[in-house]
Amino acid sequence: MSNNKLDQIYEAYDSQNYKQALKLVNNALEKIKNKSEGYTMQTIKSLTLYRLGRVDEASQVCEELFRSRDQIIEDENSTQAYLDALTLIGDNEKSVIVCEEMANRYPTLKNTQNIMFALVRSGDFAKQQKWAMKLSKQFDESYMFWTATSMLAQSELEGKTISFDLAEKILT
Repeated sequence: MSNNKLDQIYEAYDSQNYKQALKLVNNALEKIKNKSEGYTMQTIKSLTLYRLGRVDEASQVCEELFRSRDQIIEDENSTQAYLDALTLIGDNEKSVIVCEEMANRYPTLKNTQNIMFALVRSGDFAKQQKWAMKLSKQFDESYMFWTATSMLAQSELEGKTISFDLAEKILT
């Protein structure tokens, strides 16, 4: 796909002309030979359908893409757009799975932070704590704050009380 066609799609999307963007995406999907470009176009299609208020269709496209997530993870642009689509439709469970797989396969700071943000949206404080500790060990001890915050949120959710002294020890 030429950059000109892609620019036209993004221009229509960015100017909130979602009907035109969807038309351009559907035309592009008919002509695509490269699967990687297809994933990007499908993701843009999902985002556009969502913006048009066609949430069920956007969810269906995301579901189809989820089955191909191993290939999507190989392309950073497709992955980020796919995560944006999952976030918009509120599918936090799939977002966490994709982020975990990406962070495990490519343990960069950005990918590991993405899993933290996905876990915050999902409310899985135990996994949040695990990943926060991993971030602190792998990148920077300043992420221990996320560990302590996750512990506090987890204890509050479970109706348990943890000592603020313990949280303070973690942070110092």
